[in-house]
Amino acid sequence: MKLARMICILAVALATLLTVVVLRAESTHLHFELARLDRKASILWQQIREDELELARLRNPVRIRQRALELSAGRGWAPSAVAERTSGP
Repeated sequence: MKLARMICILAVALATLLTVVVLRAESTHLHFELARLDRKASILWQQIREDELELARLRNPVRIRQRALELSAGRGWAPSAVAERTSGP
């Protein structure tokens, strides 16, 4: 009976150790995955900031007027007519 009890205790101890090793490996894997996703999120946030700055630059009324004048010059329109149409009320 003592031998069977010792084998049972060793089997439980081995199963516990294997469980700990597997959980530790999974924890490490998830840590690396989380770090990768954090880096990706950081890159995406930087891209959003750059896009917002570009959008603000493009929405600038002075920039829109300059662009309209540049386009009108290429089509042969009079800049004064374009400037009158693009100026605010």
